[in-house]
Amino acid sequence: ANAATRIVAQYLAGRFRVRIDDGDVLGNWVHVDDVAEGVVLAAERAGRGTAYALGGDNLSVREFLDLVGAIGGVRRRVFAVPPGAALLVGLAAELWGRLGGTAPFTARWVRGFLEARPVDIGPARRDLGYAPRSLVEGLTQTIDWLRKTPRG
Repeated sequence: ANAATRIVAQYLAGRFRVRIDDGDVLGNWVHVDDVAEGVVLAAERAGRGTAYALGGDNLSVREFLDLVGAIGGVRRRVFAVPPGAALLVGLAAELWGRLGGTAPFTARWVRGFLEARPVDIGPARRDLGYAPRSLVEGLTQTIDWLRKTPRG
């Protein structure tokens, strides 16, 4: 499963208890099947050298987790950790990984979550007919899949 699916699974299981206090920067959340469909549409309809952003809904991690909780029927308290503390832990995890341990995340990963990454899919909608499912629909399908999957 991808990182977003792991976050959903961990949140539902009560194991996602800490997030970075990122100031609610926006990330983009999209179902993988919709991106795959967008790639096919681009191959069929896009002009040579044309690039499109294939995404979904722009939400902060906090908003994403609130939506997961609402759809999944659970409310978990998630603590916001200051970015500096998260970076320090990420650096320590990298060192641990170099010493033979398993790094659960890295400073680079932390920095990635501190960057705003909204996506404008307007051109892909207009030119390709790209129509990703709503985040509510995608999360509902993901949560149903996780609950039916033994490892979910």
